[in-house]
Amino acid sequence: MGNREARIDLGWDLLEQGQFDGAIDVAQALLAEEADDAEASFLEASALFEAGDLDAAESGLRRLLDLEPESVPARLTLAALLHATCRFDQAIEAMDQVALIDPGNPYAAYLRGLVLDMTGKRAEADACFARAAELEPDHYRIPVTLARSEFDRAIEEALGSLPPEFRGRLSNLTIQVEEVPSVDLLSTLDEPSPDILGLFVGTPLTQRSAGDTPRLPEAIYLFKRNLERACDDRGELVEEIRVTLLHEIGHYLGMEETDLDEAGFA
Repeated sequence: MGNREARIDLGWDLLEQGQFDGAIDVAQALLAEEADDAEASFLEASALFEAGDLDAAESGLRRLLDLEPESVPARLTLAALLHATCRFDQAIEAMDQVALIDPGNPYAAYLRGLVLDMTGKRAEADACFARAAELEPDHYRIPVTLARSEFDRAIEEALGSLPPEFRGRLSNLTIQVEEVPSVDLLSTLDEPSPDILGLFVGTPLTQRSAGDTPRLPEAIYLFKRNLERACDDRGELVEEIRVTLLHEIGHYLGMEETDLDEAGFA
């Protein structure tokens, strides 16, 4: 069976390598031997979260917190899961508990900023991002920002880089810039992600039949705050705006992921 600590380390190594099923198998084997093994429980819940099994991950985290209510990693992971599933009030409550136990946790500050951003509290979110950068400057940074006019200019430059045969097919397509995605918009997705950078809403051209009229306006959404947080500097941000916009235009045109890669849209 091997040394327990070595098996725990193996499980975390597998998770970091993206081998989520392997990490889950290691954790579950340990839990079969000791059902109240807190480290194995956290490993299992973390791997389930990364694998996208959010219900099972949440159940595991809540069981773990019943055993160890002051586990900061478990509470932060639960808060991240609540953020990912758009339960922002509950995420704040989970982070309030962390603040009582570990008020100087930089990830807690950053995660609180993400949640506050989604609830429209931009100034408070920025203060949290600044706090995280102060506490752990090697890992967190204050997000780069662009004035709206500069952001719009980056969009125009990206559109101008399109081949003429593509530009001619975009006349009925609206490009909308939002700060972050709304909960209503996220609720229409099979896998909602508050940190999404862009989104095409509508029916791809290749899936329409001759006389089809869209039930909703065709639109590409770009989420300004999410794009700004994803980049380290202005140059990277301008490039990410271009890549995200072209990627979503590719979806509008009905291109598959491999087609997007070959066309430089990914």
